[in-house]
Amino acid sequence: MQPPDNRTGPIKGVPPPARIYQELAASHEVVVAALPAAPFHIKPAGVDAARAAAMFGDWFASLSPPTRRNYAQDLAAFAAFVGVADAREAAVRLCSASPLDARDGVFRWRTALRDKGEAPGTINRRLASLRSLYRHVVGAPLVVPSLKAVRRRKLAREGVGVVQALLAAAAGVGIKPLRDRALILCLHDSGLRRAEAASLRLQDMDIPSRVAHVQAKGKQGERIAVDLSVRAVAALQTYLVARGPLDSAAPVFASGDRARKGDGALTPDGIRALLLALSRHAGLARAIAPHDLRRIGACALAKAGADAETLRRWGRWADYRTPAVYVQEVEGKARLGVDLLASLSEAAG
Repeated sequence: MQPPDNRTGPIKGVPPPARIYQELAASHEVVVAALPAAPFHIKPAGVDAARAAAMFGDWFASLSPPTRRNYAQDLAAFAAFVGVADAREAAVRLCSASPLDARDGVFRWRTALRDKGEAPGTINRRLASLRSLYRHVVGAPLVVPSLKAVRRRKLAREGVGVVQALLAAAAGVGIKPLRDRALILCLHDSGLRRAEAASLRLQDMDIPSRVAHVQAKGKQGERIAVDLSVRAVAALQTYLVARGPLDSAAPVFASGDRARKGDGALTPDGIRALLLALSRHAGLARAIAPHDLRRIGACALAKAGADAETLRRWGRWADYRTPAVYVQEVEGKARLGVDLLASLSEAAG
């Protein structure tokens, strides 16, 4: 038995489509008319203010000490923009607002920071602090895109020439040049962050195994193993031998300050100042920040064909999206994939 052809006429016992549509439209009007009138501008409510204040304390306490210091500065700047007394009150206002109002307020702050002339890296870190806070308290993402740091990406593409120029600028006689060369190689080859390098003590080093146990970012004091390159190990050995016998708690990268302030270690800010001075001495057009060496290393690995997983393990990133950015920026990846697939097919044939 052939099914009825709907195009030739209505099916017996079934109302025509026009009638069905009219009945549905009429029932919809009845339902809408029965609903209470509501203004169009209603927005979903944010988190309760008391709960937001309590969760702000939990979030802030969970941060590592370096991140806590940086985020405290960011929240203080946001509080000044909002016009409230302290960071906690600014955080409560942000998280207790509706999602649309919270997003609009952060967008306005981003625009104000850009108009003020803040560097893209500073703006992005401040946005990251609010995103982290909002996700912890509200449980939803705060969708405010970061600014594109074009200068840093361009610098990363310049690659090995920058590192060689810094190493040449650090050449000389004495302990400080030896320290500077070892530091540059550790920052670039192993992707050490400046806070990780500053936290290193002699007891954290396993030179024969080419491993350094660094205080990892956001790990609450936990130390993780980081591989060292052969040339970095050689530079470290030369530097440490020149320093002479040292206590196991002595810093790996000493400040060399004659006043002997603090524990004698180079601080994260001291590492930044050191690279700034070397950049000037090398005659580089742009000052090199510690994190630039990490970016240069990641970009060089991606250009050499490293995949996202290799990059993630090298850079110790939790999120795969970060190393994927470096892989995507390498030109010719599509052609590399085409040629690789063709070679595999030819080998199989």
